[in-house]
Amino acid sequence: MTRIEVANVRKNYRTKKALAIDHLTFDQPGLTGVIGPNGSGKTTLLKLCAGLIRPSRGSVWINGKKVTRAAGDAVSFSAEDESLYEFMTVQGKIRFCSKAIPGFNEEKAEKWSMN
Repeated sequence: MTRIEVANVRKNYRTKKALAIDHLTFDQPGLTGVIGPNGSGKTTLLKLCAGLIRPSRGSVWINGKKVTRAAGDAVSFSAEDESLYEFMTVQGKIRFCSKAIPGFNEEKAEKWSMN
């Protein structure tokens, strides 16, 4: 089970506030969905958890370790807009990610792509 904890996180893009979370914890087995209206910060939260962006303030922890760019060992993120990779097959995307992302687990991705 993966435990994700978000504490006192703020994320701003220049003058726009994208996210403000005082405390949030995900520690249930299985998959967890994040839902909300457009512009509510869902993608920002997921990018923070995956280590793709850093919070303006606060911390994100996965299994007791502060999230860094190496967070891909525990969390993966696939953007809603896949236009950059639209020509690739699922297997092609997996091969690309295995070469481009340190710690990417190709075997795990292959297993998930079969579901």
